[in-house]
Amino acid sequence: MKQSFILIIVFLVVGLIVGYIVFGKINNKYVSILSLLGLHKDTLSGFLNKAGDKFGVFDKMRLNILLCGLGGIIGGIIIGSLSKRR
Repeated sequence: MKQSFILIIVFLVVGLIVGYIVFGKINNKYVSILSLLGLHKDTLSGFLNKAGDKFGVFDKMRLNILLCGLGGIIGGIIIGSLSKRR
């Protein structure tokens, strides 16, 4: 059980990292993780991030990254259950 839980957590983290690498770019620049979490700085870039957030750019990005994390969880569950059978 402990091994399956560790696999699920590892695959979740890997899925989130892959999702960020694939979907976390706007104009060939990665969006900061703080911006994706909604923690904006009160600077010009923070203002632009808030504006982008109002247009739904970050919503799609967050959803795609979270779906990759969900895929990682499912992969971890499958591999964890297959490793129990052996």
